[in-house]
Amino acid sequence: MNSKVSDDIVIREINSLKDLVPFGIKHNNIFIEVNDISIDIRGRLFYLNNNNEIKSVSSLIKDIKNLQTARWLNHLYFMDGYGNEREFKKYMIQKHNLNFT
Repeated sequence: MNSKVSDDIVIREINSLKDLVPFGIKHNNIFIEVNDISIDIRGRLFYLNNNNEIKSVSSLIKDIKNLQTARWLNHLYFMDGYGNEREFKKYMIQKHNLNFT
C-alpha cells in the first residue's frame, strides 16, 4: 500500500507511541531526544523546544545534520520498551506493510 506521512495510520501510530516511548534523531550514532512531539493532519511533525516554542522537527533535523532539506520520516527514531533504537519508518513498513512515496 502506498502511504504518505499524512495518512491516518501514520498519525495514529505517532499519537499512540508518543506517550509511551521517547522519540529522537540519530546523529553521529547519538540519540538526540525530541520532546513533546505532535503531528498535524498534513503529516507535519512538531516538537516543543527548550523555550516552550512549537517548532518543526524537519527544521531541527536540517540544523543538526546540516542538510538543505529533510523529511522527518527518514530521520525519526524511537526507543522501544527494551531500550533499543528503532527507525520509525522501518517500524511502520514492517508493522503495517506500508510503502512510502
